Amino acid sequence: MKPKAESGVVYFNHGTKHCARLVVSLSTLRRTGYHGPVAILDTGHESATGILSQIVAEFKVRTVRVPLQQHRRHSAYVTKSTLWRHSPFRVSLFLDADTIVLRDPTAMLDWATDPAGPGIVVPRFGRWDTHHKIIKHRLSQWAKIKASKTNVQSLLRRALDHPWPAVNTGVVAWRKDAKILPVWEDLCKCGWRASFTDELAMQLLMTTFDHVLVADRYNWTPIYGQAPLDEVAVVHCHGQKHCRRKEMADLWLPEFWRAITDDTAGIKDWAPAGDKRLAVYLAEMDQEMGIQTKQKKQAA
Repeated sequence: MKPKAESGVVYFNHGTKHCARLVVSLSTLRRTGYHGPVAILDTGHESATGILSQIVAEFKVRTVRVPLQQHRRHSAYVTKSTLWRHSPFRVSLFLDADTIVLRDPTAMLDWATDPAGPGIVVPRFGRWDTHHKIIKHRLSQWAKIKASKTNVQSLLRRALDHPWPAVNTGVVAWRKDAKILPVWEDLCKCGWRASFTDELAMQLLMTTFDHVLVADRYNWTPIYGQAPLDEVAVVHCHGQKHCRRKEMADLWLPEFWRAITDDTAGIKDWAPAGDKRLAVYLAEMDQEMGIQTKQKKQAA
């Protein structure tokens, strides 16, 4: 499906760590029939130059240079909250690189485009809410954070007093004039010490700003997801579990091996390219194959 004018899909990239995952996501996105514009918002790290040029040529996408927000911790998370400024599209659908696209996700672009809507569309995370022990613990990191434009403590009280649906910003759609975006960016810059900075800042702002909350089929976790797999649009292999957690690996690894077989974007020459989890998996595969070969020779 080709989206309306001035809209498109965006990814964020810094270095090479996520390049193999980016190839998988782009391959599956194109396979759904989406042939609209795609932009990779890249920090320009020199290690990624050659690999990205192959990805750009393979998928006919564009790159846009974005500055990395430099902090002692969580620089990439904070940078994600600034991407709306650098996207070449008026309406963008952001996808994390560690996603697998099973069905056309561009309804999110339509909801973000709607001039009567708030211009921000976020999927919920399973059936978790802000009273879930993990979310509650993560939000507690904001207890001492102060922001110049936002009363963080008021937002935190609202988030914890009421069980708001948990959200995940691995998939999110926005319109550039959405009122929440500059506030989100400012809050992330002030909250750089907090883990999952962009996601938790968005979680806090959900209690105040109008937004469109969509079902987890648009950002489905194989571990905690609620939607039936045959309805899922986007699978999110969150937490570096794409090749080490069975629920995710069973979906991600076949797509990776398909890319290897097709040598998509020259992936045979550069994977794992800094992806430590993938490197461990490939090393284990090499060892297993070596043992199998040795056993066959002994049997002969």
